[in-house]
Amino acid sequence: MPRFLIDECLPRAVTRSLSKAGYNAVDVRDIGLRGHSDAAIHQRAVEEGRIVVTADLDFSNALRFPPGSHPGIVVLRVPGEWTLSRQAERVVTGISEVAEKAEGAIVVIEAGRVRIFEP
Repeated sequence: MPRFLIDECLPRAVTRSLSKAGYNAVDVRDIGLRGHSDAAIHQRAVEEGRIVVTADLDFSNALRFPPGSHPGIVVLRVPGEWTLSRQAERVVTGISEVAEKAEGAIVVIEAGRVRIFEP
């Protein structure tokens, strides 16, 4: 089962919802990475074999984070007016749809679809 590292730009509800759904999810704020660079978060994810879950579009840059060079990246792109719980729910449903394909890929979860950029 995939393991996740949740970026601080997402609500803590995402970590709680993923954990409740049976996934191993850790928030960067809980492991001393609050305010750290994308590179530091990426490095920690690689070291621990965790898929980064974020709303930071920099992580969707395939030139900077080429598919296959990391455990995986999930980027949430939903309307800003969505509630925190709705965002968390969409992350869980999106990951559930593609969990077996997320390893090493960049996954973009949008309101009505999920796109996968595989290695």
